[in-house]
Amino acid sequence: MTARLITSLVLLAGALSACSDGAPAPSANAAAQAELAAHSAEFRRELIHVTEGVHVAVGFGLANSILLEGGDGIVVVDTLETREQAAEALAAFRTVTDKPLAAIVYTHNHVDHIFGAGAFDPDGQVPVYAHRSTARYIHDIVNVIRPVMAVRSARMFGSHLEGSALENAGIGPFLGINAERHVDLRLPTETVDRQRVVQVAGLTLELHHAPGETDDQLFVWLPQQRTLLPGDNFYRAFPNLYTLRGTHPRDVDQWVASIDHMLEFPIEHLVPSHGRPLHGAEAIRSALTDYRDAMQYVHDQTVYWMNRGLTPERIVEQVQLPPQLAASPYLQPFYGQVDWSVRAIFDGYLGWFSGDATDLAPLPPAERSALLAQLAERDTPLKQALGDAIAAQQWSWALQLARALNDLNQQDQQVRNWHAHALTRLGEQSQNANARHYYLTQAEEVLNGLQPGVRTPVEAATVHSIPLAQLFTSMRVSLNAERAGQRQLTVAFEFTDSGEAWHLTLRNGVLVVKEGRTERADIRLALPAWLWKEVSAQLRNPGVAFLRSDVRLQGSLAELVGFLRLFDPMQ
Repeated sequence: MTARLITSLVLLAGALSACSDGAPAPSANAAAQAELAAHSAEFRRELIHVTEGVHVAVGFGLANSILLEGGDGIVVVDTLETREQAAEALAAFRTVTDKPLAAIVYTHNHVDHIFGAGAFDPDGQVPVYAHRSTARYIHDIVNVIRPVMAVRSARMFGSHLEGSALENAGIGPFLGINAERHVDLRLPTETVDRQRVVQVAGLTLELHHAPGETDDQLFVWLPQQRTLLPGDNFYRAFPNLYTLRGTHPRDVDQWVASIDHMLEFPIEHLVPSHGRPLHGAEAIRSALTDYRDAMQYVHDQTVYWMNRGLTPERIVEQVQLPPQLAASPYLQPFYGQVDWSVRAIFDGYLGWFSGDATDLAPLPPAERSALLAQLAERDTPLKQALGDAIAAQQWSWALQLARALNDLNQQDQQVRNWHAHALTRLGEQSQNANARHYYLTQAEEVLNGLQPGVRTPVEAATVHSIPLAQLFTSMRVSLNAERAGQRQLTVAFEFTDSGEAWHLTLRNGVLVVKEGRTERADIRLALPAWLWKEVSAQLRNPGVAFLRSDVRLQGSLAELVGFLRLFDPMQ
C-alpha cells in the first residue's frame, strides 16, 4: 500500500490501528443486507390478537398502536405519528369492537407514539395518561429543537428515500410523517410519577415509570391478562443507547434497572411498541435477560476501559458483545449499534473530550483538509511530514501526524521527541491554565513515561465507611470480561455484623448485583462486612481472610478466589 493511501486513510478517519489491502468480503455485505431485508417481516402490517382483550396494530406506522378492550370501553396505548395512520389503525380496531374510547396512554414522548391521537379522540374528551415529564419533552421537540431534529430524523429514517433504498426503519416499516399527512396531538391530562394504578373501562392498568430509551418511559402491566407493554424499552434490535438524530443522554444503568423491574412480573405476553408480540414466560424471560445483559455489558466494559485511559476510538475496538449475546435475534444491529453506544456512554461520563491533548484545539476543517491534500499530492512519508510540521511550528498539525504514526505503531525516539515538543509548545502558548497543564503533562508522559494521577494510601477506616452497595457496583466495572469468558456463577453474601445480604451472578460477561438473599447460589459466604470491605480494597488476602473462624463458607474456596481474580482493581 502506498504512503499516500495510508496517509489519506489515517487522517480522514482520525485514527487507524491497522491496514488492510482488501475490502470486506462481498458475501459478508450481502448477508448483512439480506438480514436487514428479512427484518421487514417483523413489521408486516397486521392487527394481531395477543390475548383476551389485547390487540396490537403492527405495520401501520413506525410504532405500534395497542388496543385494550374492557367491559364498557377501550383504551389505546400509543397513537402512531400522524392522524391519517392512526385513523387506519382505528378502523382496524373497529373490526374487533365498537366500544367507546375511554382513555389514551402514551408510553413516552416520541412523535411516533403521540402525534396521531386526534384520530382516536377528535374532540379531546378522554383522559390522556403519561409520565409527568412527558409534556416537557414534547415542548423541547416542538418548540426548541424542531428544525435540527426534523433534518436529522429525515436522514436517519430515510424519509426521502424510495423503493429498495428503504428496506425498513429498524424498529418499524417507515416513519410516516410527510407533507400529505397531519399531526394531531393531545397533550397529557393525567400524569404518573413513579407508579399509578388506573381503573378504566373495566380494566386494571398498572402504569410504571421505567426510564430507558427516554427518561419519561412508562410500561403498562395488565395483571388480569398477565400482559406487559414495555414501550420502547424492548424491541427486536440492539437498543438505541444513542440515536443518530440526537437526544438527551440515555442512562443505561436506569434502562437495565427498568428491565429488571419488568422481570419481577409473571409475564405471559409481551407487547412492545415496535414489532411483534412475544408469548410464553420462559421465552420472554430469556429475551429480556439477554437484552438487559447486553446493555450492561456495553456499559460496564466501556467504563472498564475508560478507567484504563483509553480514548473512545480505542474503546470501540475493545468492546464487542460476547458470542452468546451477539447471536440473539433480539440484539442484531438493525437500530442501535455497540460502537455508537460506547461513544455515548463515554460522553455521558466524561463529555466531548477524548483525553488525548490532540483533540483540545484541532485544526479548522479547511486548514486540515488543505494540509492533507498537500501531503497526499507529494506522497510524503508521515515521519518526514511530522518533522516538516515541527520545523514550520505547525504544532496542532504535528500532533495529528504524531497520533497517526502512533496508530500505525511507527513511533521511535525521534517521533516521541517531536510529539513532546509540539505538546510543550502548545502548552506554553495556552492562556487557559487547564489546557496548559494538560499539554505539558502529556508531554512528560510521551517523553519520560510519566504515569499521571495522584494515588494516596488506602486507609482501613475509609474503606469501612463505604457502603456495600458501592463496593459491589464498582466490581461490575472492574470485571475483566475476556478472563470471565462464558463462566456462570452465583455467589451469595451474608454479612453477620450488618445483617445485609447480597448476591452476585456472573453470566454473559456481566456481573449482575442484587441486594437480598437467593435460594440459588454456587457459593455462600457469611462474614463481617468490615472484613469483606478490606478484602475488596486488597488490604487482605482473600485466601487467608476466608479461613478465619468468623467466616462461614459453603462451596469451593479455590473457586471463590478464582472468581475474585476476574476483577481488575481500580488504580
